Amino acid sequence: MLFYLIRFLKKHGGILKIKIYILIIGLGLGLSSFAAKKSVHARGLAGSFEKIHISKTETKLANNFKELFKLARKGIVNERLVRKLNTRLHQNPTFKEYTIWTQGILNLSRVKKLRTIKRTCTKLKSKNYDDLIQKELNQNLQNICFNKYIKRLTLNSGNSLRFHQREAKYIEKNSKAILFRRNLTDIQYFLSRFAIGKKAHKLYSQVFIQHYVKTDSTPSKRLLNYLHLTAADTRFIQTKDLEIWKTRSVFYRELKKLKGQAFQTVDTSKSSKEIKKDFDTFLTFLNKTYKYQPHRRALASLLSLSKSYMRRGHYVQAQAGFKRILQQKKYHVDDTIFEYMWSYILQEQYYAAVQLLKDYKLDKNFLYTHSKIHFWVAYSYSKLGYYQDATNEFERLIKENPLSYYAILSAKILSQNSGLSTREIYLSNLSQDEDDNVANQTLDRKWLKRIVTWGTIHNPRFVSLELKNLQKKKTYSQLQAHILTAAYHLSTHEAYLESFKIIYRSINAGKIKLTENTLKILFPKPYMNQIKANTKGFDPIIALSLIRQESGFNARARSHVGARGLMQLMPTTARQFKRRLKKSHLYNPNLNIQLGTKYFTNLLTNYNHNLVYSLAAYNAGESRVNEWQEEYLTSNFILENIENIPFYETRKYVKLIFRNIFFYKMILNETTEDTANLNRIYDIHLGFES
Repeated sequence: MLFYLIRFLKKHGGILKIKIYILIIGLGLGLSSFAAKKSVHARGLAGSFEKIHISKTETKLANNFKELFKLARKGIVNERLVRKLNTRLHQNPTFKEYTIWTQGILNLSRVKKLRTIKRTCTKLKSKNYDDLIQKELNQNLQNICFNKYIKRLTLNSGNSLRFHQREAKYIEKNSKAILFRRNLTDIQYFLSRFAIGKKAHKLYSQVFIQHYVKTDSTPSKRLLNYLHLTAADTRFIQTKDLEIWKTRSVFYRELKKLKGQAFQTVDTSKSSKEIKKDFDTFLTFLNKTYKYQPHRRALASLLSLSKSYMRRGHYVQAQAGFKRILQQKKYHVDDTIFEYMWSYILQEQYYAAVQLLKDYKLDKNFLYTHSKIHFWVAYSYSKLGYYQDATNEFERLIKENPLSYYAILSAKILSQNSGLSTREIYLSNLSQDEDDNVANQTLDRKWLKRIVTWGTIHNPRFVSLELKNLQKKKTYSQLQAHILTAAYHLSTHEAYLESFKIIYRSINAGKIKLTENTLKILFPKPYMNQIKANTKGFDPIIALSLIRQESGFNARARSHVGARGLMQLMPTTARQFKRRLKKSHLYNPNLNIQLGTKYFTNLLTNYNHNLVYSLAAYNAGESRVNEWQEEYLTSNFILENIENIPFYETRKYVKLIFRNIFFYKMILNETTEDTANLNRIYDIHLGFES
């Protein structure tokens, strides 16, 4: 075909045209090759889902809507831009229903008289929408309307007392909407227009104070300066908030001092008598002053101290702390139950660990919603010789929490006692769903286009609301089809995090089930060629799993501490491998992967290919992991060491990356079998070289 084209061009256009056409063909092939690289993760799935096209115009329209709404929530309204947006929304069938907001803004701009503003605000307040986005848009209109009412009322502050009595009644009826936090500055200015002590000022002050009394809250300190307070009002405020917080602050500061002293004593390895004495002093002070302490923070301090004592082997004191926390049933209950149970497992007192759940009357439903506790209960059953009970609980855990790290461990343990692989065990316990074929379902294309567009322009709030709207309207099979199709298209638009979130939320809410197609969407493989090219010293699946956890494949990701790019590298760390590096360079995917894999290779070498320590060091830093090795990570049982990592974030991070490794290997159909019992997981070293 190309030969005949060249002959034709020679005859009719000469050699220049030939060169131009060849260049065009070459560019076309190059672009198609590039597109294939970017969409490599979607192979095998594209034919399962209905195609949807989102134009640049629709993306721009949604982005303009997002930005104008964001400004409106801050109280800034640009009527000229809203008018333009309103026209374009009317012309677009996908987003036309959002004109209730733009049209509402324009209607409000025409309202000038106080009486008409009041009528408009009341009308907006009375509206009730089933659609959650429309409901949020209407709430914003209410806020704008009542803000306009306060500003207009300020201009009429010189009116008669009778006028103000009438307006005070209106404010009392709508106090919750009017005392919205963004209106407080305008309310303060409104009150400042009245002379202190005058009847109108007293009248409005009482209306505002009564609102706070009814809602059992207190006004801000700035607003207090503008209110007329009676003796009763002053007593209420002092009793309710200000004086109590001063007292709480004093007692909590003292509690923190005692906690620091107890930590110092246990850290310096003094005698067990002194260690017990300092812990008892802390606990006694907490019990005596508990009424005046900030309960959540005080109990969090006790939990932190008790965990530290437990991990150093001081079980009696630790268990006394756990018991004290569980005397109340409001704060830190779930964490404390696990730590209390863990204190028995560390001592190999498995019967006491299981009995603990019965003592606190925790039923099966509690287990099914807490996969970590569920796993260690099943593990304790196996250690006690209750093998059938253990098997039942491991299988139930996989069914109830299939995406958890503990579901993978359960499948791993079950595979040791059967002739089946971990992969076969896991898949056999997944819900077998006949409705996974989305091709048979009629899809709401407008909804699909909206949710994918919101995800693409990074509007997580509207993605969440669109998902909730769908969950209220559709049957199970319809939900499965819509959510998987939306997640797939979000993934192809590189909105990976939003793709993951809508699947996680739907599974956790019991709206859809986990299937093999769902797993392929949840564990995509972008940048795989670059990863393979840079991971000669270790399995590329580790780097892929790490990137998924660090950035969700967002090359522009930046953390609050300044880590950047796919592998979330700190600039100082990256400069160890490339001296003249600018911070912005880390947003380049190729360079980020190159430097990140070099750093991780160094960590693996430093920790003798112990993946737990290497991942923990990548997350928390090498100096911390070196300290933990001496104090906490001292067991020969690798799973125990993972549970003993003291930082919650790092502990969770290590577990989730092991989970990612399993799923990627399962999707790629690579081995997930271990050669040395629980010392290795999914063909990846955990600290013992074979």
